Amino acid sequence: MDKPKRILVVDDEELNRELLKGMLTPLGNDVIQANNGEEALEKVRKIPIVMVTALKDVKDRVKALEVGADDFLIGIFITRVGANSQEAGAISQS
Repeated sequence: MDKPKRILVVDDEELNRELLKGMLTPLGNDVIQANNGEEALEKVRKIPIVMVTALKDVKDRVKALEVGADDFLIGIFITRVGANSQEAGAISQS
C-alpha cells in the first residue's frame, strides 16, 4: 500500500475546505487545512503547492508561480446557500 499523501487545502471558506477534505480523505490522503496564505506558509515544508482560485487573469497565474506555487488551477467549486435556506423555510411553514 502506498504511503498516504499529505495535502494542504487553503481557502478562506470553511465549507470549501471541508468539501475538499471530504473528497480527499476517503482516498487515503492526509488533509491539512489553512484559512489563509499566512497560516498556510506556517504549515508548509517542502511540498508541491498547487493554487486553486477563482482568479482567471493571466497576471494572477504568473504572480502565483512567482511567489512559489508549483502549479495553478482555476477554481471548480461553487458554494450555494440561498436556494437551500429558502426551501427549508418553506418546508417549516407547511
